[in-house]
This record gives sequence, C-alpha cells and structure tokens, in this order.
Amino acid sequence: MQLFGRKMHLNSRERSDNSPSGTDWSTLVDGCRNGDRKAQKALYDALSGKMFAVCLRYMGNRDEAEDILQDGFVTLYSKLDSYSGAGSFEGWARKIFVNTALLSEAKSYVRTISAPTEKIAAIVAAGPSLDATVNTFIEQRSRYYIIATDTAYQSLLKRGITADAAVSVDAQMISHAHFFAACRKSNTNSTKTLFVFDLCANAASVRMVSKAGLPFTFIETGHPISQFASRYDGKAHFPHIETGSGTVTIAAAAFAAYAGFSKLAFFGADFAYQDGKPYTKGCYLDDSYFSHATRLESAEKQFSALMYRTELMRDGRKTTTAILCSYKESLEQFLAAYGYEKADELYINKNADASANTLAAFDFCSFCKAFEHAEPASTEILLLPYTAWLQAHSSVKTTHKENLRLARAKTLRYTKIYED
Repeated sequence: MQLFGRKMHLNSRERSDNSPSGTDWSTLVDGCRNGDRKAQKALYDALSGKMFAVCLRYMGNRDEAEDILQDGFVTLYSKLDSYSGAGSFEGWARKIFVNTALLSEAKSYVRTISAPTEKIAAIVAAGPSLDATVNTFIEQRSRYYIIATDTAYQSLLKRGITADAAVSVDAQMISHAHFFAACRKSNTNSTKTLFVFDLCANAASVRMVSKAGLPFTFIETGHPISQFASRYDGKAHFPHIETGSGTVTIAAAAFAAYAGFSKLAFFGADFAYQDGKPYTKGCYLDDSYFSHATRLESAEKQFSALMYRTELMRDGRKTTTAILCSYKESLEQFLAAYGYEKADELYINKNADASANTLAAFDFCSFCKAFEHAEPASTEILLLPYTAWLQAHSSVKTTHKENLRLARAKTLRYTKIYED
C-alpha cells in the first residue's frame, strides 16, 4: 500500500528532519478522526521521517522498512480513536510502528498448536543409541509425529529425516548452532517443522528461524519472568511446559503431552554414554569438534574430555554420571505425574486431551506496561538473578535496593519499546 499515492525515497537524514517543530498534534488527530485528508497527509508528513528511522532500525533493509512504514500508518489511522490525549502522541505513535515491525518479523509465529494426536509422538534425543534406531523413522515414518530435541534436530536432518517439531529451551549462545542447517535457503524441508522455543531460549536462535520464515512458537517453562509474561493480565498467553530437572528431553515430552498425544515413544534418550560415544552422529558437536581439530587437539580428545569431565559410573555397556541418572529419574517422575504408563516400548496415557489448551493473544505493549506498573515487591523475585549478577559485577559497592532498581530499569529498556 502506498499512502497518498507515493512511496518516499529520501535518505534517513532527510527523513528524520521533516517533522515540524511545535506540531499541533491535537488538531491533526481531531482532523484525522473526522476523515480530513489534508490532516491525514499533514500527520503523515510530520511523522514519516522519524518513524521510517524506527522501521529501518528494526528491519535493516530500506525496502522492508518502507513497507512497514506504510503498514504502520494504516494501523495508526485505524487506532486514533484509542488515543486518550494523555502523554506524548509521538511516543504513542512510535509504539505502533515498533510493534508493526516486530510483528512483521514474526509472520511465521504459530499461536495455536494443532497436531495429529492419533499418531505416536516420537521424542527424539541425541543419545548415541539413536544411531541404531534412526532407521525406524525411515521405514515407518507415517506412524510417528517426530518431536526432536534441538540437539537431535540437525542429526535427523542430515539423515534425510525432517522432524515435525523441534524443541529448544537452552539460553546458551551455542544453541543457535543447532539451527544452521534448518535456516539454509537450500533446505526447503524445514518449513515442515514447527520450532518450539522457551521464552528464555537464546534470542539468536529465535531470530534466525524467524528471519528464515520458518514456523515457530513460544512456551514458558517456569522461569519467573516467563510466567509473568504468560499471565500478566490473568490470562494464559503461552503454553506452560514442564522441564523437570531442566532437560530438553523432558520439555519435548511435555510438549507432546500438552498437544494431546496419548502415546509416546523415546529414541536416543539414553542419559548415558554408549560404546565410548557421548552423542549420536551428526550432532552439532561433530561440526564443532572436527572443524577445530588439530594434531594435538583431535576431535576424539575433545569428546573424551566431554565424557570424563565428571566421575563416571559403569552400567553394562554404558557409562553414566550421577547428574545424568538424576535427569533420567526426573523424566520417569514426569511421565508418572502426567499419567503415562509404560506398555512395551510405549508410554500410554488414555486420558490425554488437548481440548483445554486455549490461549489468549499476547500483547507486548500491555505486558511492558504491566511490568512497569507492577508493585516493586511483586517483581523483586523476577529480577533476583539479574540483581545478583549486577551486584557481583559492580565496580563500586552498591546496595541490594540500588541493584534492584538498576535491574528493573535495564529490563524495561531492553524491551526497546521504551527507548526515546
């Protein structure tokens, strides 16, 4: 859409200088509400320069920024009746353009989870036993709805198997390496995968998947700020998914339970090292270790260092650790708590149901306002980890209250929507 029959093609400096000082916003807004075309054009001329700079900052591309500018003005005109007159009109308008840009980046966001629950949900982790069982998916693909952990997703893709969903709960920067193969332009199969990210997952992973136009959705797994974001207005905006001890395998199983699958099967969920291997073939560590291998620092040495970083316990052909055993126990506790009983190679829950999983639309601006206006005492626990980090890294002696105020201010600024 081109407002007023044209698209602007000025440079960013010219655009940022076309807002007249002392603009009578109240008069322009009233004129626009009354359908005055001259007022609409004057409002466009007054705001387009600064708002284009906002759009360009978020999109990083002039053509896309032009499109967002036009879309933003369409939204602006349609929402003028909701402007109360309190506060800066320009600031109110800016939020509309920011949200328009953010939404445009997330065109592939999926809010409603729909899955063929008559199938078996195959929970695929990256344990070494996957090498021996992966052919099951090639021979009987139609039986399974494959939910891969982020660590297993790339390994499946390299074998020509496209997962139906891939779950990631890892906040570490290295986690984005799981999705390089998915986001290559030459890989068209990834459009069939729903990427499921914890709200606390690494932002680089989400951004990469979103920019590639791949379908994705968010879950919350119990982090205090994630819980606040999901229920800031008393409604559920994101699925709550259990992770037990924090493992992605449990998160994948919990996602299957949320979607309503009554039958689960696990592949590669070893929680152990087998035949001297810590992971299945083709996982992200293969790429990392082999590409950086030298004569003195071979890939085998790096894999050995990974396995022997903690004390090992022998279990037949497998070796495991106390931590891995606790992960396995946590998965078993989760399955029991959610009503899944073992029957041969499957875990079955006859009462599985997804009908109650209704979610409200998430409004980023409303969430920010709710966070900003929440009582400090109610948000203190949300900011406690960040407050502790600020205190530990401060070059001067500061009090807990000072660090809490700083954490709150930085968190609000991080949203970008509150920047001047």
